[in-house]
Amino acid sequence: MKNSDHIRISLIMFWIWSIMLFIPAVGWSMIASNVPGITIFGSQDDAFHLSFGPSFQIETGDMTYTIQGPEDGGWKSRLKWDLEKLFYLGGLASVRFRGKYELTAGVWKAVAGGDDGTMQDDDWFYGDYGSSLAVQSLSDLETDGFHFNVNLRYHFRLREGLTLSPVAGYSYTKWDWETLEGYQTSIDPLAFYVGPLEAGSIIYQEELHVPYLGLAFSGLIKSSGFGFNVYALLSLIVQCYDEDDHTLRSKLIKGDADGSFLSLGGDLRWEITKSWSIAGNVNYTRYDLNGEQEQYYYAGDYADTLFTGIDLEIEGSQTYFGLMAVYEF
Repeated sequence: MKNSDHIRISLIMFWIWSIMLFIPAVGWSMIASNVPGITIFGSQDDAFHLSFGPSFQIETGDMTYTIQGPEDGGWKSRLKWDLEKLFYLGGLASVRFRGKYELTAGVWKAVAGGDDGTMQDDDWFYGDYGSSLAVQSLSDLETDGFHFNVNLRYHFRLREGLTLSPVAGYSYTKWDWETLEGYQTSIDPLAFYVGPLEAGSIIYQEELHVPYLGLAFSGLIKSSGFGFNVYALLSLIVQCYDEDDHTLRSKLIKGDADGSFLSLGGDLRWEITKSWSIAGNVNYTRYDLNGEQEQYYYAGDYADTLFTGIDLEIEGSQTYFGLMAVYEF
């Protein structure tokens, strides 16, 4: 990790812990990265309760987009973007009111990592090379990420210490990638470039808007101070906007896709003292999206040329591991 990363982490942690000294945390719940872990602890009365806590997350996975023309004499291009050990710092606040309602919001920003991943760009030209891979490039990556989440829950108490909660929420995710140095190979070196690639040859961005519904099951063993939470979230109306600047080819690419989102996760909490608690969480997310892309050449032989209606598919999955500390008044 670079010295600048250590400095950024230290400043952000100082800011988070400073806020915790002034904001009371009566009840507590957490959101696992860009999706909610709906742990239910604290009072069940009708009073107004507020909780706050810092959160640390590690993200691994990938997002891949594929574009293609007709397979009979057509082409296909696939770009896979790694999300490799991206470290996030953030925080969340939760308000419990009227006993059974809870509103939670959280935000996370990548502060380190993400530079161990690879971008893999594969191209097929069926008319000339059949199903054989015609061109492939591999490049190191610089990655950034941001997550925001808000949700509302209603708690049904099944029995003492056990709760079932329907969830309705919205999450926003933004990832930015920029290629570093790489190398390109080809089945036909006479037709395609073979050799090193400069840093910044591709700059890619995705924005994901996810309204979701879900269900959580939570429990607390008061005598031991341990609690658990498991949940499932689903959305069939995900909206994704992506932008790809191929600086090497002077081509700006924009896409619009929609589809589904699935998340499964859980967390464990331990009340160390009456005021202090810690929690660990893990969750898995999956996106499957389809749409269209347009390509605009802003320089070169095809300058001011626009191609539209290109089939677009975006898919990917991520795994998150996290820790959280909470001080309760």
